[in-house]
Amino acid sequence: ESTKTKFFGQALPALLGCDVVGDPFLIDLATLPHLLIAGATGSGKSVVLHSCIASLLMTKTPAELGIILIDPKQLECAMYQTLPHMVFAPITSTPEAIKALMWMIGFMEDRYKAMAASGARTFEDFVRMMDQPQQRIVLIIDELADLMLTAGKEYGG
Repeated sequence: ESTKTKFFGQALPALLGCDVVGDPFLIDLATLPHLLIAGATGSGKSVVLHSCIASLLMTKTPAELGIILIDPKQLECAMYQTLPHMVFAPITSTPEAIKALMWMIGFMEDRYKAMAASGARTFEDFVRMMDQPQQRIVLIIDELADLMLTAGKEYGG
């Protein structure tokens, strides 16, 4: 199977880099809904993050994909501010991050209710049953540990 076929055939393709022989290493975020990118300072975490975002933007329209970016350090996500895929402008404060996370919970609960009402067992079944595209939302948090520390101090967690 060609890389192009694998790339464009996935629901939420994310390019993480290359494998040991130099072939693109792709994942489908639809089948891997939680991804943690970790490493030492200067190890390329931000490069991987931008690669994932770029691959999603290249393959999905705003009707198919919404992105929420939480960037407490205000360093990595400002460049995405005007993209039509953005659900909100990049979020840089803890109170706004908490609001976005609460919005996401509400969105998920509404989606689950709609899927249950339709009888769909999977998101793909749900999309087929609807007359209009159903947007997937990808939530990206840069520096999760910083957000957790700040939110814990501010919100008693």
